[in-house]
Amino acid sequence: WPPPALPAPLAGGRLDSREARRNALDALAAQPVERLLIAIDGRLSPDRGALALIAETSRYAHRLGVWLMRADEDTERSAYWRDALGQTGIPATDQFTNDAMAAAWLENADD
Repeated sequence: WPPPALPAPLAGGRLDSREARRNALDALAAQPVERLLIAIDGRLSPDRGALALIAETSRYAHRLGVWLMRADEDTERSAYWRDALGQTGIPATDQFTNDAMAAAWLENADD
């Protein structure tokens, strides 16, 4: 991590512990961003904790995108993610299933 399509300075790291999540949220609160891209393993099921973290991070970004990595490996689960993200307020236009689309969205600041 990060994948080659994303420059390293933009990577916020893995948020796989309570401390990592808190540190990331504190950093975002101190310096909100124009765009924030969250990458999630699309093979996993959407759960309340992940969705709550996505909703919480959205407060610190003007626009929030979600990249469902490996979503093509489990299209049924990907559909669950898309539905859950839509209910969280993330429009389909800000949900991505490949790195090129995610990187293009992240770099496109004129919309």
